[in-house]
Amino acid sequence: MQLPIQEMAHSGHILTHEPPPRPAGSTGRASSRRYHLQPGDWSFLTAGKPLPRWMPWSPLWRIVQETFDALADAGDSPRHPALISSQLREGLSSLGQELGAAGLLPVLGFRSTAPGAELLATLSETLPSALSRK
Repeated sequence: MQLPIQEMAHSGHILTHEPPPRPAGSTGRASSRRYHLQPGDWSFLTAGKPLPRWMPWSPLWRIVQETFDALADAGDSPRHPALISSQLREGLSSLGQELGAAGLLPVLGFRSTAPGAELLATLSETLPSALSRK
């Protein structure tokens, strides 16, 4: 996969952002090169429409997991809304920076002071459409 990407970068069909050079004597993994497309070169793939926006799937699937973790398992007695609210709020606050960086906070429409029932309603309303975004 790396060779075709390098060839497309060399031809100018994709652009790269080179990471800064590593300081002498540093250890560990170096920064990765970032690639992005020249929209005009790729418009034939979308019949002239804008290229689809990259969806950051990792934080979205982590929200799904946090939601499943907060809800009672099938066959168990339902959890109290305050417990659900607390667990969801804790999970979502740990994801807040990642969701913000991914541009997902406006898509999901969370209120930081929402009670558990509202958090669940917001998730059930916004999460399916966020998962099906193209």
